[in-house]
Amino acid sequence: MKSLNYKAITFLLLLIALNGCKPDEAINPKKYVPIPGYINDDNPSNTGDGLPLGPQGTVKFQIDGVVTTYTNASFEVFYPNSPEAFLSPQTGQVNILATGANPAHDLFSLVFLNSKVGTFNIYLINTIDLLGGEKAGKVKVTTLSEGVLQGSFNANVAGDDNKTHQVIGSFNIKM
Repeated sequence: MKSLNYKAITFLLLLIALNGCKPDEAINPKKYVPIPGYINDDNPSNTGDGLPLGPQGTVKFQIDGVVTTYTNASFEVFYPNSPEAFLSPQTGQVNILATGANPAHDLFSLVFLNSKVGTFNIYLINTIDLLGGEKAGKVKVTTLSEGVLQGSFNANVAGDDNKTHQVIGSFNIKM
């Protein structure tokens, strides 16, 4: 009988020990898995919602995992109440244009209706042969002063096949 009691007590102690050994919760669980090249909270030097900034004079964007960088980039700012800001005379507008090796095909353009630092709706975005219209996404301008425009963007664009593609990117342009 003693042998049975020892076995029962040993079994209960083993059961208690195993039940008490649960793995701890993760200290800082992430709700997403960072993808290399994308902005995430672990890299505060990046701009926010797009790709990390490229060198001056560049527009960098990613579509379907392919990153494209155009080094021939420029921008125009039309301030409120100027005749050139015909799309939005109250807020002004910014037009960004960049081309690649073949300007007839490698074309990027982005228009948003504001002329200051902040986050705004995209009015028009054209990436190579994909197009997005009003409210296709957001643009975040982090610097707009002394001929420098920096920021990031995130939008949904579609091609002739009507399939939607997400484009993320950044711009770092000095005039």
